[in-house]
Amino acid sequence: MCADFNGDGWPDIYVANDGAAAHLWINQRNGTFKERACHQELHTAPRELHKRAWCAAGDFDSDGDEDIFKTNLTNEGCNLYINDGHGNFYDASAEFGLLQPTFPYTGLARMV
Repeated sequence: MCADFNGDGWPDIYVANDGAAAHLWINQRNGTFKERACHQELHTAPRELHKRAWCAAGDFDSDGDEDIFKTNLTNEGCNLYINDGHGNFYDASAEFGLLQPTFPYTGLARMV
């Protein structure tokens, strides 16, 4: 999906791969993108990046930046990644009680 994840006014790309690591490609504003999802800047545990997933972006917490909601296959639970406005995320799934109720289901993501 495409959204401005780091707040610089340029579209970035988040790819939730099926069975492989997810990728966050940050627009370098020169026709190129730099991958950050597997680096320290994206504050998600490596195990979270290797799930099969579907994702959606939206301003979940109404702070003006794009957050990521990622659904997964059965027995993996959903993830809610909250953006700090600079493209740094933390997994707020436990904080909002999403892991336990979503664990037994396969999901598809949609943020409105």
